[in-house]
Amino acid sequence: MPRLVEDSLLRQAFRRGEREALATVYREYVGPLYQLIGRGFRFESQGRCYAFKGQDAIWAVEDTVQNVFIRAFAESARLGYDGLRPYRNYLASIAKNLIIDEHRARWRELFVEEIGDTVSPDTEHPWRAQLPSTPEDCLRDVQLQQQVAAFIASLAAADQALFRVRFQQRQSVNATATILKVSEHHVKSREKRLKQRFFESMQRHGYFEGRRLE
Repeated sequence: MPRLVEDSLLRQAFRRGEREALATVYREYVGPLYQLIGRGFRFESQGRCYAFKGQDAIWAVEDTVQNVFIRAFAESARLGYDGLRPYRNYLASIAKNLIIDEHRARWRELFVEEIGDTVSPDTEHPWRAQLPSTPEDCLRDVQLQQQVAAFIASLAAADQALFRVRFQQRQSVNATATILKVSEHHVKSREKRLKQRFFESMQRHGYFEGRRLE
């Protein structure tokens, strides 16, 4: 049974906005949310069926995931969850509404109309080609995403911004310094420390075994 439905104490703490309860919910549902946003989804609007094609860049998925949790953890959304339906479905509804609301201006680019049950070839997306092909691969992929997301969440806001721009968006040192309005020396020094922290964090969870940080 889904955790928030089964565990009334956790649900009550979550509704009160207690930090540990929010962290528990985040860790449990961040993986499935990554998959939903990366794969895309179908929805109806004004009697027509559409498909959201998904997002191809991991940094874009990460930004959307964080925005979904910001909305989902707001007091009105926490209190709006009744504990009767799976929280995964409730979170998915918030994610879909946020994506549709934020991207109406790019409707033709991100959404395609479906005819019957056949998805247009235009819905094929580079992200989908990167998705794991077996349940075992999927589990490992979700676990990896959860660890990366947990590491980012543990960082201070300034380090989160640098991590996203430098490592996820793959901007150059110069571009990162310009975007974050800091010196290149600052980017290089913080980058070195972030790499070390990330490497050690992932090793503690079973990744990069037998490897050294170069």
